[in-house]
Amino acid sequence: MAKKRTENNMWLKLDNAALIYPSSSNEKWNNVFRVSAYLKNDVNPELLQQALNICIERFVNLDVTLRRGMFWYYFQMVSTYPKVEQEVNYPCRKMDLNKKKHLFRVLYFKNKVSFETFHSLTDGTGAICFLNSLLTCYFNLCGEKIDDSQLVISYKDRPVPEEIEDSFKRYADSSGVNKRDTKKAYQIHGTPEQNGVLDVITAVIDVNQFHKLSKEKNCTITQFLTAIYAKCIIHYQKQLVSKKKPVVVSVPINLRKYFDTKTLRNFSSWI
Repeated sequence: MAKKRTENNMWLKLDNAALIYPSSSNEKWNNVFRVSAYLKNDVNPELLQQALNICIERFVNLDVTLRRGMFWYYFQMVSTYPKVEQEVNYPCRKMDLNKKKHLFRVLYFKNKVSFETFHSLTDGTGAICFLNSLLTCYFNLCGEKIDDSQLVISYKDRPVPEEIEDSFKRYADSSGVNKRDTKKAYQIHGTPEQNGVLDVITAVIDVNQFHKLSKEKNCTITQFLTAIYAKCIIHYQKQLVSKKKPVVVSVPINLRKYFDTKTLRNFSSWI
């Protein structure tokens, strides 16, 4: 049973990007994503739980559950600690949005620690920040010293209001919106699986070698991956259909690189 904490009636509005996820979540589209880290040694679950209890007080944007108001969804603080779990199921299982509990999971299996979260809580940058900070706290409890890093928020500091702001609302400007004349893009049609069946594809890439190859092509890793992906789709389309359609790839971008913000909530867009 989850350990009780001091009751907190604080609540938050969903940020602009988070609004779509509760209403679009279903059995086929659960809006859950994961980041993982592999350690040198097997995980000590007791120390990982201690680290989670400490860090959740620091990350206010994650210390919430989803509630439904009369007109809109909102976040309400949770009065119990989240529980570390051993991983035994498929990754990125659907979150139960109707229970009054946290909308993320901290999982471990041997030397792997995974953080799964409902996308309304945060984006990839926020998730990596939390996992890095959680592991920093965990290693400190194990007696290790971890150097400071840009993507590690000290769990010893107090939360600041800027970390839970809706930066979309702060920087929104409709004056620069332009309509784009987009043609109907090619859609990949896969083979439907049976209910309850999930396919997992795992790939391991040497990031240093991949970065070197990207530099040789005079592009970033993201640009290189996108180009490879688009080329594969073009090749796939040629084999199946005679009438070709444009291949369009939507790429998420971290808006923190372009706007001054400390938010740990969603602040990314697509191009």
